[in-house]
Amino acid sequence: IFMVYALGIMTLGLYNLYWLVSTKDEINKKGGDIPTAWIWLVPVAGGIYWNYKYSQSFAKIITGKENGMMLFA
Repeated sequence: IFMVYALGIMTLGLYNLYWLVSTKDEINKKGGDIPTAWIWLVPVAGGIYWNYKYSQSFAKIITGKENGMMLFA
């Protein structure tokens, strides 16, 4: 986890975006429902919606619970 933060700082956040998209692909292969990362181009609402769907899918796949509001918050 240290390397994710270190690379994120060194690349000015670009590695963090790459990491999120890579984990999105893994979660979607296991049955998640995360939309494409292009939705980030929609100002404000796109990023919020994408993070909401990411947290919902993460909670469903990893913890087995349907509600991921605590992860989103």
